Amino acid sequence: MDLNIDPQVLSYILGIVFPIIVGIVTKATAPAWVKALTLTVLSTIGGFLSQAITENGHVDLKRVFVSTVTVFVVGVATHFGLWKPSEVTGSTGKVQTKTADFGVGKPSA
Repeated sequence: MDLNIDPQVLSYILGIVFPIIVGIVTKATAPAWVKALTLTVLSTIGGFLSQAITENGHVDLKRVFVSTVTVFVVGVATHFGLWKPSEVTGSTGKVQTKTADFGVGKPSA
């Protein structure tokens, strides 16, 4: 099966989903820098994967950088513009309350 998808479209999709994943792997009490670092790491992995998947394993570092920045910017924008206002992500969001005992960060008292 030949998967024909634009790397930028895949970057947008990953950027939309990654804030939810950050909410799953971090606790609500985790500092903002931990959540930002987690999103940065996921964005970097997503940038490499989007290039490797769509270019049949060939990785161009310039394109990886653009994909990584795209994933990160879309992730921040969807967190603050979509997921947090709809109470899906954020310290009091549904993801954080459902996964309160799981993830990186200081345990709640």
